[in-house]
Amino acid sequence: MFVVCMLVPWPDGEDEGGMVECDNRVCMLQWFHFECVGHFECVGLNRKPRGKWYCSAECRIADK
Repeated sequence: MFVVCMLVPWPDGEDEGGMVECDNRVCMLQWFHFECVGHFECVGLNRKPRGKWYCSAECRIADK
């Protein structure tokens, strides 16, 4: 499992601690802490997004 900030992820990849996974299964980064999403988007997340979530436009396009 990879996380963008390289800090220790929550056990078993669960998002209980505020994590979201990129919906592109071949994403190189895969998991993001909600607060770390703010480094890539205008604002960080405070909850799991509804529906699919992609960490970048490249991941969204590659998943189609």
